[in-house]
Amino acid sequence: MDLLRSWMFVPGHRQRMIDKAFGLNTDAIMLDIEDGVAPNEKDAARKNIAESLGREKTLGSPARYVRINAIGHARMDADLEAVVRPGLEGLVCPKVDTPEEVRKVEAILNEREPKMKMRCAKAKRAT
Repeated sequence: MDLLRSWMFVPGHRQRMIDKAFGLNTDAIMLDIEDGVAPNEKDAARKNIAESLGREKTLGSPARYVRINAIGHARMDADLEAVVRPGLEGLVCPKVDTPEEVRKVEAILNEREPKMKMRCAKAKRAT
């Protein structure tokens, strides 16, 4: 795994900012649907992010992560439905309190990724 030293946080409802971030010399961009986006802009953020993740990745372009709404929040399901697609390289799950919350997201990913023809590396677990 490569070390990700620099991150650019980008509000998902701002398409111009997303476009600019894709061309920056940063290790990763975090496309935000959570706190950086007002409730009335969440649908636009999901749409912009989903379309942007579909762009072909070029050599040296930043890794693409998405920060979803809190696990268990009503908006989380819509977030995952929109952004789990080829081009997504990782999720950021805010406000996690328990391992069970992470397992809930993992179960959704295990179901959705094959449907989207995504190939994922399984996280190594400590024994």
